[in-house]
Amino acid sequence: FARGTSMAYAGLRSPRRDNDRVNLIAYLASVDPAAPAFPAPLVTDADLEGTAEETVDGIVEDTTGTLDTLVETAEGAVTDAANAGGTLLEQATDASESTIESVTETGENLLQQAQDVAEEVEETIEDATDGED
Repeated sequence: FARGTSMAYAGLRSPRRDNDRVNLIAYLASVDPAAPAFPAPLVTDADLEGTAEETVDGIVEDTTGTLDTLVETAEGAVTDAANAGGTLLEQATDASESTIESVTETGENLLQQAQDVAEEVEETIEDATDGED
């Protein structure tokens, strides 16, 4: 160290230059046996473009698959609802027919009972007025 002097280092010319980086690490490894291992190469813009296109393609494929699954699920739900609606309609029709039959039968029974009562009343009136004209 000497006063008034400096030892400036501007660094590598470009942080994206793998050759300079590799050479510097190789030099450091040659003077120090305990030097760290070589790092993975830097990612280039071309690598990023390919990766971005692959990522977008993957997203499009996943989204398409998801949409296809949703459409199939919706179509299945519509079919199930239509089948359930048909089943409910059949059940309602059967219940209505059963109710109509029951009401008709009850009405016929009540009509018969009313006719029987009317006949009894007529007979009672005839018996009571049998001798009177």
